[in-house]
Amino acid sequence: MEAINSSDGIAVSWLGHVVFQDRSENELYGCRTPTFFETFPVLVLNKEGVSTCFYGGELDDLTFTDPVTVKKYAQCAQLGEIFEFDHATIFN
Repeated sequence: MEAINSSDGIAVSWLGHVVFQDRSENELYGCRTPTFFETFPVLVLNKEGVSTCFYGGELDDLTFTDPVTVKKYAQCAQLGEIFEFDHATIFN
């Protein structure tokens, strides 16, 4: 139980497989560049705009174009598939 207490929490749902696209619907791929830092920079550059689409999971068939939301999911996607975690159960 100690390992769960020091983690992100208990996975309660899968948000879906995320795909990033430009306005022409070209799929954008991210590259992880290993560094000695704990976090990796996320750069999503496109003069025409970037959107994120979800397939399957809780957010199935939803598309987000708001830059703040796209950035949030791009940061989460660096670690693989995106899950929603229950933090309250184990930390209370």
